[in-house]
Amino acid sequence: MGAKNQYKNFQFNTTKKKKNRFSKITAFVEDERFQKTSGLLLVLTSLYLCLAFISYLFTWKFDYSVIDGVSFGSIFNGEDVEIKNWLGKFGAYTAHRFLKVWYGVASFAFPFIGFLIGFKALFKQDLLPLVKTLKVTLFTMIWLCITMSFIFQNTNFDFMGGMYGKVVIDYLQGVFNMIGTAFFILFFGFSAIVLLFNPSLSWIVDFFNSISAKINTLKRKDSIN
Repeated sequence: MGAKNQYKNFQFNTTKKKKNRFSKITAFVEDERFQKTSGLLLVLTSLYLCLAFISYLFTWKFDYSVIDGVSFGSIFNGEDVEIKNWLGKFGAYTAHRFLKVWYGVASFAFPFIGFLIGFKALFKQDLLPLVKTLKVTLFTMIWLCITMSFIFQNTNFDFMGGMYGKVVIDYLQGVFNMIGTAFFILFFGFSAIVLLFNPSLSWIVDFFNSISAKINTLKRKDSIN
């Protein structure tokens, strides 16, 4: 009986310690100073990434041979190499990883979302509805990654879709060929718009009705003449 009570007390104390630890973490995260500091960090990091990505679009040719294939630690080795990226070796390396190796220009979604979250934490204001924006951004990232890889494949600008986009496009073209892949991309984009926004498609009917009306008008004029 005593052993059983000891076990219960042990369980109770363990649970109590976990609750206390969790409450301390929650209090720390909810602290206004932490939120402002982390918000500012997110905003500045997002701006940094955005500038690095933009610079990469103009300087990738020059920096590629220096950055491609190097380890993360090598950018801190103090070696004096000429880098054209506006934000130096770290900016060039980071942009190369995001754009060339990972997601292409769809990587701009990361600083975009980071800025929105950081702004909300810093100023307690929503620039955009966060949950809906996350959904739209996710679909846009996937579609843009695939589309850019499809458009710029076999060109010097194949980094526009990143390696993930290239892998998906290679697979799709192996299954559907190029024309089928183009139809798949259009279908995916249209489906995403319908799922996210459910727009009215009455304008399509109106468009064809207007064309039909113009054709009928021309026919009547021809019959009169």
